[in-house]
Amino acid sequence: MKNFAYRSLLLGLFLIPSLWAETTRTTFRINEMEFFKECPRVIYIKQVNEWKSGQPALWLSFEVKKDFPNPSFFIKAYFYGENEVILAKLNGITSGHRVKAGNNNDDSLFKTPLGYKKSENYTFHFLLPSSVNPNDVKRVLVVYGAENDLAWKATPNVTLDSIEFDEKSKLAATPESSE
Repeated sequence: MKNFAYRSLLLGLFLIPSLWAETTRTTFRINEMEFFKECPRVIYIKQVNEWKSGQPALWLSFEVKKDFPNPSFFIKAYFYGENEVILAKLNGITSGHRVKAGNNNDDSLFKTPLGYKKSENYTFHFLLPSSVNPNDVKRVLVVYGAENDLAWKATPNVTLDSIEFDEKSKLAATPESSE
C-alpha cells in the first residue's frame, strides 16, 4: 500500500507542472513571433523616452482567451547564438500595444500589464540590447505565465532538451513548445 501511495505521489508531481502549463496555454496564445533585425514599425523605448524605428527587436502578438488578472504574470525573452549560447535575457517587454475588442486602435502600453482581458490582443516588443549583434541571434525563446503556470515558445522550433534557460525545471513536463 505504501508503494502505491508513493508512486501516486510521484505521478502527481510530474503531472502538476503539465496542468499549470495547460492553464496558461488556454489563457494566452502567441499568434505571431518574429525577430526583426530591423523592426518595420516604431517602438517606444522607455529608457530614453523616445519612439524609434529600425531597432532590432522581437515582436510578439498575443491573443487572450479568458480574463487573467494575475499581477504576478511575467514574460521573458532569451536570445541565443551559435551552439545555443544565451546572448541576452530580457526580463520584461520594452513596449507594447493593446487592441481592445471591437476597436482597431492600439492603446499604448509601456510595461507589462497587471491583468489581461478576454478577446483583447496584445503586441509586445523586446528591444535587443545594443551589446548584441542582431546577426548573431540564431534562436529566440519566450517564457511567460504566472508563478508555476508557465508556457513557452521558440523560433525556430526547438525541444527543451537542446536549450538552457532559468525556468526550464518548471517546464519539464512540456518537452515540446507549449503553443
